Amino acid sequence: MASRFETSGHIFAPARSAKELMRADGELFVRWAYATLLGREADLDGLRFYLRRMSEGKTKVSILKQMSRSPEGKARGVRLPGLQGAI
Repeated sequence: MASRFETSGHIFAPARSAKELMRADGELFVRWAYATLLGREADLDGLRFYLRRMSEGKTKVSILKQMSRSPEGKARGVRLPGLQGAI
């Protein structure tokens, strides 16, 4: 998994489980999901995209599913405990 890094005033380390990650909300959730699943900081377009999806009623699980199954997510192949069961 990715190492710790700082973005937007927060230090992110990868979440240890989907349950832990889903405790966060809004922008913090999206940024932490990027750090955990994609190993990088959220770019502005991606951040806006996922925040908009959440405002449209998409669940956190659906966001994590979309990120993990994206080409970038598949290439990283992160296995987040509890995610497959939640999907």
